[in-house]
Amino acid sequence: MNSYFLRRLNGEQKAKLDAGSISFYDFVLGDEQGVIVQSDVLQPALDLLGLKLKSESPSQYEGIVLASLYVPATPGGDGDVGTTSSGAAWKGKNQEGMTRVVSSVLMPFLRKDIVVANPGVVVAPVEDGKFYVNIFSTAATTTHSKSPASIWGIPLDCANAGSWSPTGTGHVFYDGSCAVAELIGNNLYIMHNLVSAGSAREEMLLTVILERVIEKMQVEQSAAKAERLFVDVGSGFLNAAAEMDKTAAELQEAARELKKELKKKLRLAAAEELKLLRNERLSTDDIFAAEYDALLRVPKVKDVQVENGEIIVSTELLFARNPGTGRFHEIGEFKIYLSPSAAAPRWMNQTRQVNGTTLDHGRSMQGVHIWHSGSACLGNTAEIFKGLFQQREWALAAQIAIEFAESCNQVNNDAAGMGIRYWPLAAEGAIAARDERIKNKAVVITEAQVAYRAKYATACAERVKQIIEGTLDEIAEMRKEIERLQQELVICLRSRLVKQRQAASKRVADRSQLSREFKSLLKTAKVSSVAVRAGTVSVWTDVLSCQCPKTRLRHEIGKFRIDIHLDGRADGVRWYNLSRQLDAVNQAQQAPRVLNSGRGCVSELREAFPDLLSELKLSVLVQLAIEFIEQMDSDEPTSSFLKIWPEAS
Repeated sequence: MNSYFLRRLNGEQKAKLDAGSISFYDFVLGDEQGVIVQSDVLQPALDLLGLKLKSESPSQYEGIVLASLYVPATPGGDGDVGTTSSGAAWKGKNQEGMTRVVSSVLMPFLRKDIVVANPGVVVAPVEDGKFYVNIFSTAATTTHSKSPASIWGIPLDCANAGSWSPTGTGHVFYDGSCAVAELIGNNLYIMHNLVSAGSAREEMLLTVILERVIEKMQVEQSAAKAERLFVDVGSGFLNAAAEMDKTAAELQEAARELKKELKKKLRLAAAEELKLLRNERLSTDDIFAAEYDALLRVPKVKDVQVENGEIIVSTELLFARNPGTGRFHEIGEFKIYLSPSAAAPRWMNQTRQVNGTTLDHGRSMQGVHIWHSGSACLGNTAEIFKGLFQQREWALAAQIAIEFAESCNQVNNDAAGMGIRYWPLAAEGAIAARDERIKNKAVVITEAQVAYRAKYATACAERVKQIIEGTLDEIAEMRKEIERLQQELVICLRSRLVKQRQAASKRVADRSQLSREFKSLLKTAKVSSVAVRAGTVSVWTDVLSCQCPKTRLRHEIGKFRIDIHLDGRADGVRWYNLSRQLDAVNQAQQAPRVLNSGRGCVSELREAFPDLLSELKLSVLVQLAIEFIEQMDSDEPTSSFLKIWPEAS
């Protein structure tokens, strides 16, 4: 049986579900908060709420369906719900579609009459109990400007056409420096002509604008109300923790084991993310081409070919010195095969093979220490090659492979090394002639090598893609496990805290202490406002910036909404950039260390989150969350992406 995710239900709507005995639970999906209901109670729930199902689509979680809802816009409808109507003068396209978007997004939140208009002129604000959405309009005569190519990553059909400017008397919504809309009381003015083409893109951008309007309205709840909500919610969590049927000692032991397991999982996930970041950072054709050119520049390399996804390095004539006699022996020219799917090279002598030892079942050898098959007994060098192959350091791998082919080990009368005497002595002047050829090697690559370079890039890109996909799968599983452990740990630590308070005859939930904590949160540096809804505390910040550890330049990351889930779910903390999302390691990231979903990269910093969450010490937790955005070490791969964010003024 499927479950349905209903997004952005307010407290009044949840109370209706409770009163109607509809079973539901709070849930966060991506960056959206909502509730989950089972399919068998979906229709009764919608009937209670006065909503209808517009469409449904699968989510990233198996068995959970995203429900897109709307309020029926019927004239003379339920006055408690409100109606959506269009203004008389509509100067653009898609009147029905844009009105439908406004109804489905705004109505569940506002629950009042909404008027959608497209006047294309100056319209004075109206305060008559209704909410007005004025597309391509402004509240007063202002200077004109032009619409950009895109807003919040969504292409504009009206790009480079004229747009209105905000009056500055209300709250202005910006994408970078571009004014998008202005909210003045119950009047929303959209600066750009979002009805020029009647496209799905215009509906999508209107949806994004309206969602940001809702966020702004939620922020405007009074600090006093938010404080009361936090005290109520915090007390509820603490009182619920008292119900756990375990002793303080049992909870202490359970917390210790959970912390140990969580630390282990965080370390493993951090290592996998590091591997992913390195692979993502290297997966460009320009870098692959540079790697190929670096291979060609390795001394004693004549040519580099690529066949069947394998890199084939052709060498000059190689020589090995007999440590017993001091004389050089000619080993031959090689083709050294570097396969991205292997862990070590394969050497094939193109000049000769020599049968001078009883090793390898008496078969001829490709080199002094290289078996007939082309493999070798590498000893400690095996780990070196393994690491180089994993990091795709092909130039260094080729150089060490050449050095290995020219080596001879006779320690403890090594049988293979003693067999060097069966290889022909180097002719006088042969090594000098070889070195002169290397010195005069052409700098410009041939047409054939240009073609091989393209093959090399293709082979590397495919291999990197496989590594990235495999790593993503591993990280996804690790993240699920980390989320589970963190939530269990928060519950366990909170229950232990409550048991300790009970043992000391203290109140389980000290409302005055929770009140002081909320006031402290409001005073935290760079915190602009705080809102509380259900089990989530949302913290809005001033502009956050980060100094690049290499260039020492400071980059503006943006204003954030930091969501803190008091029950520890969804990692406990998520970050959402309200100013910009940019393509870094992944598309549309919230920050260099934060993915589009709001999930932060795995960091040791997160080990402190469960303790702070369990005790509801949000002021310290938010300080750490801000630090997570504003501080970065030079050895972090993500630091190289800081330059994508604009320099701070």
